[in-house]
Amino acid sequence: MPRPYIPGGYGFFGTIFVDVLAGLVFIIGFLIVAGLIAVLVRFLLVATKAAQLYLDNNSTPKDATTTPAEPVAVVPAPPPPAAPPVPAAPPAPAASPAPAVPSAPAASTTPTAAAPADTMPTVPVATSPLPKSRPSKKN
Repeated sequence: MPRPYIPGGYGFFGTIFVDVLAGLVFIIGFLIVAGLIAVLVRFLLVATKAAQLYLDNNSTPKDATTTPAEPVAVVPAPPPPAAPPVPAAPPAPAASPAPAVPSAPAASTTPTAAAPADTMPTVPVATSPLPKSRPSKKN
């Protein structure tokens, strides 16, 4: 006679089958949750290691941020060497008589004086491009 309000109404083998099936579902669920936790922990460990390597490669050393105990004497740079004297311009030649009808505008006959060498600052030219990022290290 069936018992509708008491569990186990599937018979002896039916109850064992349902219990085994419930156990397998529990084990599979447990393995999925354990696998997800393991992947999360591994990700956090790798990310922490990567962050530490990044900080080691790109941060300033701790010693560079401290001030020295004694003041450092500043030595002035030596003055630049004196520019060689510019030779005097040769005297202007005597003016020649102008033609009656010029075909082209006349060029200036007075020589232009060179600018003194010490008035123009020298700008260093970059000879190499910016450094590229460091290659990644495989662990």
